[in-house]
Amino acid sequence: CGRIETDERGPAFLGTRIWSNKFDMLMGDSVEGEAIQVYNRPVYTKLSTVDQVLDLMFFTGRRWVITHSGLLRDFSLRLESNDEKSEMEEMLKKQLSRYLTEEFHAYWSNYTVAFISGPSDVATPKDAATPISLQWFNTEQRSPSNDENENPMAIADESQSLEATLICAVCNNATNPCFFGSVCASNGICECTTGARGTLCQVPPISNGRCNPFFDNPEFQYDGGDCCQATCRNSDEYFCGTSIAESGLLAFVGFDNCVDPSQTCDSSCWRPLISTPLQSLPTSHGHHTFFRNSQFMDMSGDGRTVAVHDGVSSRGFQVYSVERSEWIRQGSVLGIPNNQAWTGSAVALSYNGWVVAIADDDTVQVYEWNSGWLERGQTLVQGEPDVHWDTGNSLALNNDGDVLAVGFVTPGAVIVYDLEEDSESNLNDNLAQTVWVQRGSAPVLARDDNDEAQWWTSIS
Repeated sequence: CGRIETDERGPAFLGTRIWSNKFDMLMGDSVEGEAIQVYNRPVYTKLSTVDQVLDLMFFTGRRWVITHSGLLRDFSLRLESNDEKSEMEEMLKKQLSRYLTEEFHAYWSNYTVAFISGPSDVATPKDAATPISLQWFNTEQRSPSNDENENPMAIADESQSLEATLICAVCNNATNPCFFGSVCASNGICECTTGARGTLCQVPPISNGRCNPFFDNPEFQYDGGDCCQATCRNSDEYFCGTSIAESGLLAFVGFDNCVDPSQTCDSSCWRPLISTPLQSLPTSHGHHTFFRNSQFMDMSGDGRTVAVHDGVSSRGFQVYSVERSEWIRQGSVLGIPNNQAWTGSAVALSYNGWVVAIADDDTVQVYEWNSGWLERGQTLVQGEPDVHWDTGNSLALNNDGDVLAVGFVTPGAVIVYDLEEDSESNLNDNLAQTVWVQRGSAPVLARDDNDEAQWWTSIS
């Protein structure tokens, strides 16, 4: 195997320094390019990007060891920091090849190691040309000896076995195939066609927020829950229910691959994109849904959800989501009923429509869908008598629904809130609650008192 790597499915080799996780076979200078060998086994090296030494992996006659060129005390070459990296590596490899083939002896040479493998004895099941799949251990220093010629090399501390394992990074359909149906190309590199990652496509893409049908089965816990709305969790890489379309843009794909028998799909579930035209919004209380003004509605970024002002209740919003070519209302009417005259309202949706913010004259509430609408954070109440929430496009949510912007008509400003965990309530109630916290000590002034038109342009 020409290249060995630490398997991503487990931890790396951990010590007092950062060790390389990729090692290339050390080759000689001859035209044939024969591999440098120690005790009839290849040597693997990698230039450290931290301390300008070569990390080494070689055989000592019975066990493999990991060390670096700075711990070979008989090998004195050290490079200057101003040497070019390519020249540095080639010079180290050339000199190291000479040392290992002409001077090194596993017992008599003066060196120490960081990690030692289990035994790889001849004519045993562990007898192999490379250290792949061997158990590794931390080192245990030998007791001091009066014999100056005794090798000070540490021995394996078999009470401290390591979880790090090595794999061959060069694929081969016969001896080292790619995992999970991936393709081994002619250059020895795996093409991860089923969504897995890793050099050999050995890391399944589960619990990353994206449903992968190949792993949607009991063996992989139904893709780690990614294929069902109730069990999917967003990640830094993917947003639940979405995928990257052929155009390169984020597209909604829904949860129609939810096959986990423990999960059910009712009217709250999302469905894939549809090609047939949508019906118009349903009627409410025998009357068509009434839009007071187009400014009192919003559509989610994925185009799957709309929130509209309910003209019947006059103080609330209804949220509708697409399900099989029809608009289905999600939960009850959202609002703050009172007997006062209606003076203004606003609404904003997150990218996927699972978070909605609504505004009244002096209050703002944010709700999150979880088999019903649950308030997210505290109700924001405006206490200043000469300042009130703006109408129209005066609410905005970010994609995830955890950053909220609120606009004011008077005095012409915008306040941004971040959703944060309320540590005090968490301590008192043993429940993780959230609160809206104002970002910055003062609002963002958005207009000149003498230029109201400039304010409306800025906020909309």
